[in-house]
Amino acid sequence: EELSLLVVHDNMLTGDLPTTIGHLTKLRKLDLGGNQLSGSLPTELGLLTELTALVLRDNQFVGGFPSEVGLLTNLDSVIIESNLLTGSIPPEVCSLWNAALREFGKKPGSSCNDQSYGGLTCPDGDCCRSCP
Repeated sequence: EELSLLVVHDNMLTGDLPTTIGHLTKLRKLDLGGNQLSGSLPTELGLLTELTALVLRDNQFVGGFPSEVGLLTNLDSVIIESNLLTGSIPPEVCSLWNAALREFGKKPGSSCNDQSYGGLTCPDGDCCRSCP
């Protein structure tokens, strides 16, 4: 519960992201990029209220993006490119994006393409612009 930084990128981790991730309420950075994690993203991510950076790029996450992430008002970076997510970016996350979120979807400096947002689409259909 006191852990503030969890960086385990590029470690060939597999399986689902457990719902118990929500117990790490002091977490400020979660970087699980470049693994082989799969399954749905747990809604418990919304309990990580201290989180400033969420890096889930290059995994095999499926399903939608949890709207509960919109509760994370300290969040300024979400990198989710190259996943198998579906649906639209939730309006709650778009609201956060417009308020404070500086990066959403792709790694800084990478080009915008179909996988920039992990398979998600912006509600306005244009993922190279910020959500309305």
